[in-house]
Amino acid sequence: MLHLSPLKLLAGVAIAALCAACSKAEDSDGRALVALVTPGPVSDGGWNSAAADGLKRVEAELGARVHQVRESSPLQFESTLEQFATRGYRVVFAHGYEFNEPAKRVASRQPNTVFVVTSGNAAATNLASIEIAIEGPSWQAGRVAATLTKFGTIGVVGGQEIPPVKSAFDAFEAGAKSIRPDAKVITTYVGNWDDVTNAHGQAVALLDRGADVLFHDADAAGIGVLHAAAERGVLAIGCNRDQAGVKPETVIGSVVIDIPECFVRLTRAAIAPGFQGSVLRADLASGLVFFKFNDALLARQDPAVRAALTAAATSSPP
Repeated sequence: MLHLSPLKLLAGVAIAALCAACSKAEDSDGRALVALVTPGPVSDGGWNSAAADGLKRVEAELGARVHQVRESSPLQFESTLEQFATRGYRVVFAHGYEFNEPAKRVASRQPNTVFVVTSGNAAATNLASIEIAIEGPSWQAGRVAATLTKFGTIGVVGGQEIPPVKSAFDAFEAGAKSIRPDAKVITTYVGNWDDVTNAHGQAVALLDRGADVLFHDADAAGIGVLHAAAERGVLAIGCNRDQAGVKPETVIGSVVIDIPECFVRLTRAAIAPGFQGSVLRADLASGLVFFKFNDALLARQDPAVRAALTAAATSSPP
């Protein structure tokens, strides 16, 4: 049997009382508690930054009290999600495909919290997903890249070879070949989402192999790809968020996911009575994913090239 000293017992009671008081204070004003767990830094200018934008909109438009944490260790995914549930959070966004299975397990144990997986594929009473289909705008991005390339070789850098990324890259290549059948698309993967230096090195290697346009879907690591393009004076296409601001002279356009709008829609539904988990599909038809040009950089292209680029990006996928 475990024995506690009076001092330790007193400390434990004090901590428990403090936690209970904190939980009560958080609920006393009636504001919904909404958390966001990201696998990478919200300073990445892309995937995680877009989620942070979404959380800000949830706070501003729905009056929620919000909190964000980064959890990059798969071994801690369940624990981190469960901690928010036990602290009384009404909605927890698990931002990434890698959270699918952990969120399912935690949701089954925590019925009073709604879990939302970005790039997810499942739904239950208190589990929702945002199914992101960026194949459409990725196909358009491939057409843009094929219009821009002088030598016919395009470099693509991914974070990890997971199904959503692989599918987007396949669509990108198909789009490129719909403009230029002889286009060569070289794809490489960093192996993670955070290693900017590795991504930069891989992008440089692609440029050394003749690529003269780059595309990425690599979250924080993708910044390295954009830097490599800028250093070599070639154009690049961003992903997940409008990344023109990251390298205004380099990023000709971006495959954008309107994650903030998805977050607002699902939070509004989750805090309403009678919520039932579902899958929100973000695709071209919904307007929640799209290709967006860097208008300032586009305007500086030769008129004929500008017209070709616009046509490439506004065509509908087969």
